[in-house]
Amino acid sequence: MKHENRRQVLALASRAAFASANVKSISLFLVGDRKGQSSGLIFGWLVISPRNVRHGKHKKLYCIIMMMIISRRRRRRRRRRRRRRRRRRRRRRRRKEEEEEEEEEEEEEEEEEEEDDDDDDNSDYTYSNNKARKTER
Repeated sequence: MKHENRRQVLALASRAAFASANVKSISLFLVGDRKGQSSGLIFGWLVISPRNVRHGKHKKLYCIIMMMIISRRRRRRRRRRRRRRRRRRRRRRRRKEEEEEEEEEEEEEEEEEEEDDDDDDNSDYTYSNNKARKTER
């Protein structure tokens, strides 16, 4: 979550809090997600005068805050889905390319082996020639 967005959310939440109840103090905490980045989760701890608590006005405020956050989550989910799709496509492409390369390498190896076989035939010939030469001497 970008810094500006975070500030906006905090401002909105605090305004909502002070509008909805006799709030003595409000502290909103941005809570980090697993990667150590601050995600959009906001927990509002409100010190409210007892009369308002009895009438459940703080619940309304909490709902407002949570609603704001949920709408952000949806956006984030869409982004994640897009990223996943892209990653999958890339992986598939890489796999295909790797397989093609492997096939080419195998073909080259086979060709080299065939050439090696030809060399062997020649070496036999030269060996027998050498023997013949030695006997001539």
